[in-house]
This record gives sequence, structure tokens and C-alpha cells, in this order.
Amino acid sequence: MNLTFVKKPHMEEYTILGASDDQFAKNIVKDNKVSFNISFKTKTYLYISVFSGRNRFNFNERSDYAMKNNIKFAEKTEMNYFSGQAYRHYYFVYNKKQNKEILEKHLLSLTERLLTNILHINELVNLDTFEINVQVPEKILEA
Repeated sequence: MNLTFVKKPHMEEYTILGASDDQFAKNIVKDNKVSFNISFKTKTYLYISVFSGRNRFNFNERSDYAMKNNIKFAEKTEMNYFSGQAYRHYYFVYNKKQNKEILEKHLLSLTERLLTNILHINELVNLDTFEINVQVPEKILEA
């Protein structure tokens, strides 16, 4: 898997009521890539979403790598305005210790989880050439 950090665009376009998991998975298999969009929720908490095409999903979760390496997260319970249900988010805490290098390992682990445990398409993509594009704020690129 090849992970690349790129500058987050000033304007973004995506579908609020996106595709089903099946359609999302088909897009990832067809393109052999997935993208993450990262923004600061607070000064140090990172909001992570995963997208393919115009479909985007919140992905503020702890990865296997993060749990094995005791990576710090801010745990927050928030309401989903569409469903009215409470959801627990785990915001990655970005600081001097948990820097871009740790974030990269976390994102690689999240991608493996997405492909294997959530969408079940790990055998349908070519992992040797699979691309992960990560749109990040300039502050992270400069680090």
C-alpha cells in the first residue's frame, strides 16, 4: 500500500446521503484506492473521514495499531442529526509525540481494517499498488 499526504483543498464536494457500503466498496475496488480527509476538530483533535468518489463516511475510530501502541484519542459521544442516535467518536490527538509518522501508521492500520473487516474486499484489491491519498491541513504537511 502506498500512502501519500497531500494538501487539503479549500473547497470540497461530496454527497451527504452517500452510496451504500456495497457501492462504496465497488468504487474502491474499481479505482484501487481510497482517500482520507483530515481536519482539525479542535487545536489538537483530528477529524478523519474516508471517501471514494463523492461518497464520504466518518471514520473516527481506533485502529489495531493504535490500540497495540497505546495511542491517545479523545473519546466523545455526539449525536447524528440524520438518525438521532448517539455515536462515539475517537479523535486522534495530534501533538509532538503523536506526529505525522504515528498518524501514517494509524491510517495504514485503519485502511487494512476498512478493506478486511468492514467492506470485506481485501482480496479484490491489489495491495501492492493500492493507493491511499490523505488530504491534510498545511500544518500537518509542514511537520
